[in-house]
Amino acid sequence: MNRTPAPFDPNEDLAPDGTPLAARLPDAADWLPTLEPGDGEAAALVARLAALCDRRGVPAFAPPGKENRIAAALRRLAEPIDWPEGAAAPRLLAALPPNRARGLSFPPWERDAAPGFLSDPAAVGLLRSGWNRTADAVALAWPDGGPSLELRARGRRLFSGTWGLSVAIDGDPLDLTDGWACVCHHADDDGGFLELQWSGECAAGPVRVERQAFLSRDGGFAALSDAVRLTGPEATDAVVEHAMTLPVAAGLSAGVAPDTREARLFGGRKNWQRGRVFPLALPQYPGGPEPGSIEAADAALTVRHRARGGLVAPVAIDWNRWREDDPADWRTLTVTENRRRLGPAHAGAHRLRIGRKHHLFLYRRTDDSPAPRAALGHHHSWETLIARFSRKGEVSPLLRV
Repeated sequence: MNRTPAPFDPNEDLAPDGTPLAARLPDAADWLPTLEPGDGEAAALVARLAALCDRRGVPAFAPPGKENRIAAALRRLAEPIDWPEGAAAPRLLAALPPNRARGLSFPPWERDAAPGFLSDPAAVGLLRSGWNRTADAVALAWPDGGPSLELRARGRRLFSGTWGLSVAIDGDPLDLTDGWACVCHHADDDGGFLELQWSGECAAGPVRVERQAFLSRDGGFAALSDAVRLTGPEATDAVVEHAMTLPVAAGLSAGVAPDTREARLFGGRKNWQRGRVFPLALPQYPGGPEPGSIEAADAALTVRHRARGGLVAPVAIDWNRWREDDPADWRTLTVTENRRRLGPAHAGAHRLRIGRKHHLFLYRRTDDSPAPRAALGHHHSWETLIARFSRKGEVSPLLRV
């Protein structure tokens, strides 16, 4: 049974910065054509929706199939706006179908005008690799009901929908539907980063669940990660069970390799490969003690983990066409502090290598110790670190938090 969406009220359904509330993005095709130029903050609304659009002109989280209607409504709203010279939004709109302009020039990227945005009042954040129509993007929304995710590679959706999450401490599940907030947003010429956080209590004491998203600006990859922090006096003995569900976009299918835990996405007329998914906290090869699993079912990829005292669970997604057939290997790294080996109650570190040149290092701290840590010979004091390894073994940071 389809429900008629509530009428859109710019005074109620737009954040002060012009971003539509997260709950109104899925029905954008219904309310956008009802707006008239001058309703609310028209320029800000058009700019935000244009940035959220994929290569067909469909904003993040809105179902495909009404792209012409959405693009036409955006162009109508944008026409009377006196845009500043070099504004990206009208150029991006001109590049969208059905009347796609070619040969558009976009202003050079500047640090203060990095693609993407964060709107706390709307509970929406966007990471974007550029302003061109086929840019990579990660959109996050965290309205009441839990976070949603849309990840696009070259303007095409790989994942779109509810970013599922379940966490149980000693068998007791946490209620993670409400209470999310964005605590960190960053963008520079290496990439963009967003972190969501939920805080609560469990039998083992205070607990914090954190979700991170990193999008490379030019590398054709992203990293999604969950972390569970327990700070009670008996937290190191608590058993943490975790599951992350990635919603596969419409028109794509997912499968897990029979001999490793790598997953791949396929779609299009010829069922081409669209992306590779690596659950870095799981051993690459099945067998032995099983700390978790990955499975593809019901148009979703679900990655499960189990640990004591805390948990770090990163997933890397790669869609670089020059690496799509290269062999990959990954493993969990040993983290030490003052020559003492640490477990997931304190930190997690992982590495991923694809082919000969793409070699990533991901680290996440899950305690409040200020002491320097070491993993794979690299010493640092960061809470979160995403970096590349050079062929000489040197670390080149992409993100430091």
